[in-house]
Amino acid sequence: MDVVAVRLHSAIEQPMDLTRYIELLAPEQQNKIKRFRRYPDQLRSLCGELLVRSYAAAEWKLAAGDLDRQMNPYGKPEFKRFPQYQYNITHSGCWVAAIFDGQFVGIDVEEIADIELSIADRFFTDNEAKWLQSLDKTEQKKAFYELWTLKESYVKAVGSGLSLPLNSFEFMVSEQGNLEFFSTEQGNSLWHFKQYAVDTEYALAACARSSHLPDAIEIWSWNELLSKL
Repeated sequence: MDVVAVRLHSAIEQPMDLTRYIELLAPEQQNKIKRFRRYPDQLRSLCGELLVRSYAAAEWKLAAGDLDRQMNPYGKPEFKRFPQYQYNITHSGCWVAAIFDGQFVGIDVEEIADIELSIADRFFTDNEAKWLQSLDKTEQKKAFYELWTLKESYVKAVGSGLSLPLNSFEFMVSEQGNLEFFSTEQGNSLWHFKQYAVDTEYALAACARSSHLPDAIEIWSWNELLSKL
């Protein structure tokens, strides 16, 4: 299993013509990227697609023609001819990240921005909301996003989309500081989670069926990604 994050800070600050790289992709992926009107959105979407393409070629020995995809009933993409290879992509702000494995995986990154913390009452369980409120106010915003990315990574790994309410499962921190997961629909021991510190202004979490989540993630620059194509 691998987790890779691409840093896009300079690529966003200094826009470039993305046409030659978009044209490397299948028409379906090209059209998806071109539907975005803003350059940063196009760049993030393109980066995610190129990251999958690069990793699939290097690690799974899949050619570009092997990457035809289909959507599961909830809109999660998977390879048509190679369902044994699982991946998930996420992006926010200046970061794009992906997780790769042979079993179900999910990943989420979020920029830590100002937010009305009362929405925790709508999306989190009662226990999670109470835990968030118990923290010092200086810690609440970061904790909110750390919890949010954990929950989103699980939803993306399961592949159920919005049909799985965020308050139907919960995370709690034990007195020993360990992260504990509880779900009434999934076996609690079936899923494994890890949080990664890629940037002080972002939260990133990964979820996997396998217990072999890496201790650290690979971090590439945009130019490093392009050099691997």
